[in-house]
Amino acid sequence: MEDPVAEIPHVIHLLTQSLPSVQKQTIERFFTPSASFTHPLCRTGSFNGSRWRIIQIYRFYKIMSPRIDLDVHSVAFDKANFTLYVTLSQIFRLFIIPFYKANARFTVVLTLTPSTTTQPQAPEADHSLSSSWLSGSDGPRSRGTPDHSPDRSPSHSHPHSEPQSQLPKTTTLYYISAQEDLYQISEVIKFVLPFGIGVFLTLIWHSFSTLFCVSAAWVLWPIVWAEERELLPLKGGWRIRRAFDGKEVRRGKED
Repeated sequence: MEDPVAEIPHVIHLLTQSLPSVQKQTIERFFTPSASFTHPLCRTGSFNGSRWRIIQIYRFYKIMSPRIDLDVHSVAFDKANFTLYVTLSQIFRLFIIPFYKANARFTVVLTLTPSTTTQPQAPEADHSLSSSWLSGSDGPRSRGTPDHSPDRSPSHSHPHSEPQSQLPKTTTLYYISAQEDLYQISEVIKFVLPFGIGVFLTLIWHSFSTLFCVSAAWVLWPIVWAEERELLPLKGGWRIRRAFDGKEVRRGKED
């Protein structure tokens, strides 16, 4: 991807709503060979050739739900750390359970690997997301490194001897080296216990946990009293002692 924020929504739709062959080409094009995939229900790990496992997981994903409705709600790119955050929702239909569909909202965290290539400025390289572009590549050969065919190698002639339109152009492309799907437990349980059963059990568990936290905070109030007077923790100290009182914040000792 040349512009991850603009291109990732279409990449996600290609992964979830395309023909199996296009889905495979998309993974080979945008994922590094050692890419990893992490989901609450499965994971691949990262090793040379782990991308093949990602292809099989996405293929089974389409087998279980041939029709998937998906919307991308927001995209944020942390360029300093090469991390892309995508919030989306999908309607997942299990073909083995008639009339059932799971509407889940979750966040996908994509770790990107940049790869810089130098190529002639004219003709312009086609980095669009057309099917013809996808079908013309098998993806990067090594982690974060795309294929370098002869016509993509940098020119060895002196730059001042070429016309302006023929000067080499440096392009940074981003490949996915890791995908992590983050679900709330109330969302992922929809895939395990359908028809609202899992959601109801999760609601009961959350209610019990909330009641336990409130009760424990009341019963263990002496610990709060000791912390407020800096008697606890025994080792180290409090980093921030004052705030929101109009006075300068003082910092305590650290370990």
